[in-house]
Amino acid sequence: MALVAIGRNACSCAARLMSRSSPVITSLQKYRHFSLSSRSYSERFYNKSHEWISLSNGVGTIGISDYAQDAIGEIVFVSLPDIGTELKIGQQCGEIESVKSVSELYSPMSGTVIETNSVVTDEPSQINASPYENGWLMKIEVSDKNESNELMPETAYQEFLTTFEH
Repeated sequence: MALVAIGRNACSCAARLMSRSSPVITSLQKYRHFSLSSRSYSERFYNKSHEWISLSNGVGTIGISDYAQDAIGEIVFVSLPDIGTELKIGQQCGEIESVKSVSELYSPMSGTVIETNSVVTDEPSQINASPYENGWLMKIEVSDKNESNELMPETAYQEFLTTFEH
C-alpha cells in the first residue's frame, strides 16, 4: 500500500493511518523531526492585463491567467521575445492570436528573457488547456524583485476579477 502524506506532521499522520509495525513507518519514524514549508509552490502575482508571474530563486515564470485564456478564446498562435531580450515592467513582450482576436502580452516585471516555452509555440492550445502548468510562456531573470509589490497576489487578483461582468 502506497501512502503520501503532505504537511508539517507527515510522519505522524502516516503513522495514524498505517500500522506501526509497517516497515515504511519504521523507517519514516527516524525522520520525524523534519519540517516542510507551508507552501509547496511559488505564489503567482498578477497585473491588471491578466499576465501572471511566479518567482523562484530570482527567476520569474510568466503566463496568462485562466480568466485571460478564457476571454481570448481558442489560441492559435503565440509570438514571444527572443532569449536575451531585456524587458521592463509593463512593456509589450509578445502577442497571442486566437480565432477571434490578437492580444498583446505585457511583462509583469523587469528582467532578461532566459527561456521561452517551445510547447506553446508549437502547440498554442496548451495555453487554453493548462495556463498555469504546461501553458507558461517565458522565464525571465528578474532584475528587481521589489517590483512584485506593484502586482496583485492571488487573493487580490480574484477580487479584481469580480469587477468584470461575466
